[in-house]
Amino acid sequence: MTYGKGIAMHDKQIFGEYYAEQEPVNLEPLKIPMIKHNETGIRPCHDIYVGSGESGILTIKRLRKPSYGERWPVGGAVYRGYPLRESIEKTLEREIGIKTDGRPAIMLGNARILSNYDREESGIGMDSTVSVFYVEATDGLKIEDIMTDKDHTEPLFTTAEELTDDFWDSLHPYVRDFLPIAVEIYEERMGHINKFSRL
Repeated sequence: MTYGKGIAMHDKQIFGEYYAEQEPVNLEPLKIPMIKHNETGIRPCHDIYVGSGESGILTIKRLRKPSYGERWPVGGAVYRGYPLRESIEKTLEREIGIKTDGRPAIMLGNARILSNYDREESGIGMDSTVSVFYVEATDGLKIEDIMTDKDHTEPLFTTAEELTDDFWDSLHPYVRDFLPIAVEIYEERMGHINKFSRL
């Protein structure tokens, strides 16, 4: 039985959220505080490429390990017990103070990210599975609307025209793989007819 709504698929991917039993589950007991890295083997996360009007695709620069100093989509751990679309909304509001008003999220794909960095100093490093999404922000989102803090800085909107070779070469391979998909979706939805050349 499914319970998640508001997730669309890019291309031919398949995705679903399911209860283990064929009947509704009481989700409230599942909504405990986020689990520390040393209390679980692999942590489920989601990263979100946010499209905004005529501005482009939002990325931020990370100010925390792992991937310190890298330009990255907004994201974090999935909220336990919440449908993914609701978890995406909560993450965007928590991390950068924006809302998408429940607009559909398009799943771009999945990644696994590993690091020897260990935030909890447990000695086991970090191992995360990441579902990657595109979602459109509320109309009129501007750079000055985006909250920055000790973990995020330098928000940047990017369109296909702005992905110069120098900018492209500066990106982490993970971002290089997924940002072109998000940009293509954004360009198509904005009615731009030129096919994005980096795909």
